[in-house]
Amino acid sequence: MKPCSLASTALIVGVSTALASTDGFVVPPFRGSPGSTMAGWDNFPDPLRNFPDLAGSTALTAQLYPSPNSASFDLEYFTDAPLGLVTLQTRTVGSELDYSTILLTYTKGYALTAPRIEIARTPGANPGSGETVISEWTWDLTGKNANRVLILAYGPGPHTDLDSLVLDVQTTPEPRTWGLLVCGLLVGTCAYSRRQ
Repeated sequence: MKPCSLASTALIVGVSTALASTDGFVVPPFRGSPGSTMAGWDNFPDPLRNFPDLAGSTALTAQLYPSPNSASFDLEYFTDAPLGLVTLQTRTVGSELDYSTILLTYTKGYALTAPRIEIARTPGANPGSGETVISEWTWDLTGKNANRVLILAYGPGPHTDLDSLVLDVQTTPEPRTWGLLVCGLLVGTCAYSRRQ
């Protein structure tokens, strides 16, 4: 086998394995890095507020508020550190979300939209049962001094079936953290040069 085709095969196997191990959701490049958290929901037992229930969830301040009378949800996340990247992934079965309504609002009431990326679309098991669709949105809040976000989404009708969703968040170091780091390096450099 040629090295190029071997590498291609390894890449395809690696990607399909990553997708299979995440239930079809994509792992953002920043997941697992310092300051990143993940929250996932697979069940929505409480009509008022649901905490993350997917294995691996680390974002303990994330809460999902489904609307009992419509196909909408509000997803809230807050932290002490300024936010950087925020990625939302959803899976619907049957009718889909109204993608034009996905909106992120942050700390000072500002609102942002993001382009939707379709990760997967598979036909339903029975004719007329609709499709399973996985979608992703990413917002960059770096420099906006945001530490609280609210993501709003609506379905086209009362029967949108939100199957599961995943939220990944990466925080950015605060300026004073960078200042302390630089001061520490300067003090260390000065102490080292005095010894010489």
